[in-house]
Amino acid sequence: MRSIAVPLRDRTGRAIAAINVATHAARRTVTECLEDVLPPSPPPCPPHPAPHPLTL
Repeated sequence: MRSIAVPLRDRTGRAIAAINVATHAARRTVTECLEDVLPPSPPPCPPHPAPHPLTL
């Protein structure tokens, strides 16, 4: 059996769930799984701006 799992992240980058795909080892090679099943990585999210200090 071959299996690939990836995290699902919210807007802040926190992992909130996961997706798993499994297949019989005779059906796909490791390379085929990586190329055909694993989605491309999305671009990284821009960093959140630092909170503004409270001014009085």
